[in-house]
Amino acid sequence: MKTALVAIVLVVAVGAQAQGVINVDFQPDGDVTYDPPTDGGPYPGATVTDTWNGFELGAATWLPGGGDALSNVTSAPLVESDGTATITTVTVNGGETSNQGGATPWAVALYDDVWHGRYDFNMTYSIDNLAPGGLYDIYFYSGAGQWAGYAATITIDGVGAKGVAYTAPSAWVEDDNYVLFSDVLAVGGTISGTVLPPSVGYDDEAYVNGLTIVGDFIPEPATMTLLGLGGLGVVLRRRRRS
Repeated sequence: MKTALVAIVLVVAVGAQAQGVINVDFQPDGDVTYDPPTDGGPYPGATVTDTWNGFELGAATWLPGGGDALSNVTSAPLVESDGTATITTVTVNGGETSNQGGATPWAVALYDDVWHGRYDFNMTYSIDNLAPGGLYDIYFYSGAGQWAGYAATITIDGVGAKGVAYTAPSAWVEDDNYVLFSDVLAVGGTISGTVLPPSVGYDDEAYVNGLTIVGDFIPEPATMTLLGLGGLGVVLRRRRRS
């Protein structure tokens, strides 16, 4: 009976939560995390008060001779746009991180910081500790501040690839400064893929500035306890009324 009650509590607690949003800004150590100056982002319901996670990838570098500066760098557990703590993390591998400098005022702290690499870099990512079997919309932001002409091809394993052709616009423009993958299945609680430049050549760079994940997230343990207590209250009230 107690086991059944706990199961009901968890279902009530998690089921009562609205779909969440996690925003991530890739940046070198010590840089400024994106603080939305106009609207929060291209995702539904975005506001200027949305929280963004600053994911510090390491010291800023520029490797003209090639080679990967980053090796399996994992974020701290991420928070949702309303500040709710989750167990979701992001890991990036390969490439390097830098600050472009001189970025246009629009969305400056997002498009000025970048995770990037050339054709000879091995850039991969994974989004972990999602709800196994859950469906997620994922927005990847790609640009180089004021420097138009940069692009990237972003893939999700088992889904496919989408390209970004950056023209330094002053608004959210799909397939220009971001791409959207809809209803991506989190197999085993993970979504992963690669980032590639648009072509092979010394100056061809792939740029990714951050991402937004929209879906249902697993709260970190303390939050889950609070949700469980709230759900328990609902269950007990229903039992008393019956």
